[in-house]
Amino acid sequence: MITNEAVDAMMSAAYMVAPDTPATIAIGQMVRKMVREEETNEVIVLNLAFAIQNGLRFGNWPKSEEDG
Repeated sequence: MITNEAVDAMMSAAYMVAPDTPATIAIGQMVRKMVREEETNEVIVLNLAFAIQNGLRFGNWPKSEEDG
C-alpha cells in the first residue's frame, strides 16, 4: 500500500526536477485532478514517476490545464 506520505515525497521530487514554474503548476494540477477523480495513491505515484521520466528523458513535461 502506498501512503499519502509517499505521494507527497514523489510530488516533492517532481517539483525539484521540474524545469520551470509552469511545469510545477501543471504537476500540481495533474495530482489535484487525480485526487478529485479518486484515483489510488498507486496510480498517482506511477503517473508522477512517468511525468518525471518523460520530462527528464525527452523534455516533455506536463502542461497546465490552461495551456491545453
